[in-house]
Amino acid sequence: MNISQSQPLNNEISSIIIDDFNIYESWHDKVRFREVIDALFAQAKSPQIFFQFRREESLFLSNKAILEYRDEIPNHFGSHGRYKVVRKIDEVRFDSFGVLENNQRTIDYIPILWNYFYSCDFFVPTLDLTFDYLISHYNDLMDDIDGLTLFKNDLIDLICIKGLGGDYLTINYRNTYEMPNLKNIVSSRPTLR
Repeated sequence: MNISQSQPLNNEISSIIIDDFNIYESWHDKVRFREVIDALFAQAKSPQIFFQFRREESLFLSNKAILEYRDEIPNHFGSHGRYKVVRKIDEVRFDSFGVLENNQRTIDYIPILWNYFYSCDFFVPTLDLTFDYLISHYNDLMDDIDGLTLFKNDLIDLICIKGLGGDYLTINYRNTYEMPNLKNIVSSRPTLR
């Protein structure tokens, strides 16, 4: 697992990339990935984490696992938050949003979402953002590259973006957001819970 500061998106938004990891097959990488996410969201002021998804990912999952997740993930959101498919082409291709509580159960669940969805963005909303607002502004937000529209409208302070193939994570954040020391987490040995 490597971490590097990326080119800032603008004067107010910075970017970090964590790459060279495999949460599909490496237990150490999966644990450190969760530790990174836990540290990022621990100081968030919002009690919620919002998610934006696009289509199923079939590179690392068996057909059986895909069919199980196809039912299990919406049920999980239904029990612990909210989930809505906002555009559906077929069973595999769709756009959706979700929201879950910002707690350890959600942090532990993010690797499952990472495995199942081709595109998986998750972010800390400001207190002004609601799930209903997200759904009603779907057309403006679904293709929001790097979260810039959300940042510009003061709706987020931090967004995590799954890279193609799931082997890197881009973290874009407002410079005023108190970032944890991710280099220490990435370079440390994973801890058992």
